Amino acid sequence: MSAISNTCPRSIAPELWEGMSADARYQAQKDTRSAAQRISALHWALLAPPLLFMALPPVQGFVEKHLPPSHYVKLNGTADPRKYLDKAALKVGDEVSGFQVTSPFGVRIHPITFEQKQHDGVDVGTPTGTPLYAPAVGADKVTVQCWEDAGGGGTVANVSSKSIPEYRFKALHLATCKEGEFSAGKEFATTGNTGGSTGPHLDLRQLPADSDIHVEPMKGYVEWFLSGTSGADFINIPALKDSIIGQESGGNAGAVNPHSGALGLGQVMPENLPSWSQEALGREVSPAEFLASPKIQDEIIEHQLGAIALSQSTTPDGQKRSDVDIAKRSAAVWYSGRGDYCSSTGGESFGAGAYPSGAEYCNSVGQKYEQEKTLQQKRLTQLDKK
Repeated sequence: MSAISNTCPRSIAPELWEGMSADARYQAQKDTRSAAQRISALHWALLAPPLLFMALPPVQGFVEKHLPPSHYVKLNGTADPRKYLDKAALKVGDEVSGFQVTSPFGVRIHPITFEQKQHDGVDVGTPTGTPLYAPAVGADKVTVQCWEDAGGGGTVANVSSKSIPEYRFKALHLATCKEGEFSAGKEFATTGNTGGSTGPHLDLRQLPADSDIHVEPMKGYVEWFLSGTSGADFINIPALKDSIIGQESGGNAGAVNPHSGALGLGQVMPENLPSWSQEALGREVSPAEFLASPKIQDEIIEHQLGAIALSQSTTPDGQKRSDVDIAKRSAAVWYSGRGDYCSSTGGESFGAGAYPSGAEYCNSVGQKYEQEKTLQQKRLTQLDKK
């Protein structure tokens, strides 16, 4: 029998305690200790969530600093390319991979029947024989089925991609179509003028995987079919982001430019913050909230750079650019709004402040990008060894 205290527990009247035997006192002490342990466990259960909440940010910060972002690891296997796709709707005259949109999604006057009808795709004018590429990333495959649409679609390709499980696509009026399974970026068809058509073009249609109701094709998917790249598989977005941050603020999340008012890690202009935060987070963020949260800054910067990099991933004639070239041109857009600003050699000024020329800025970011890319590859190698 364990030793017990002669002190009367608070839960028992003193006069009752005095008349209890040693065995009864032991049982009473045991019951009191059990109750105290249960209360203590309850207290810890209630305290654990807030304590864990306070402990997580430092732990998360350590992980983010010393390990590569999780989606970068995925880029070496099967990335989620949708993270970087341009989700904008297309209108007449918009340029996509060097080609112009001739008819958008929606109700229109049909060019042959002249009737007002729903157009379920996006038409992009192209020369006959323009290649279409399998939209996938890494080892993912694309399945293509070819068929003839007697209703006016001409030669049609039904396309489904492991990288885009929630959608399927149709490409109409093709000159050629090859059936089968294709690796990412491989040519599977060429555009043409078959069926009911007034000129060579790509008519791309987008449908949910589990529905026959067409949805408006996103610009990013149209670009992917025409260029063979989503942007996610062609440049290291985290390395680009870190390079821009290094150039703009040196990693100071609280930085505010005294001349332009630019904010935080990437020196985001205040007038861009409402739309950029809405696009990245689904809500608008105030400058105060933005400066107070490096995580929010990181998400907004990365989302915006993904879209910029995609827009700079190909030349006007559809040729793929190198990742360093994309990084430099993306830096130019970030700095000036123009992808060709890397050729500018004149010094910049804003208010009373003097700033690097476009060429100096682009070259500096390009060098940082290559360094960051090497550093992240080393981290991945270390992870593989564990």
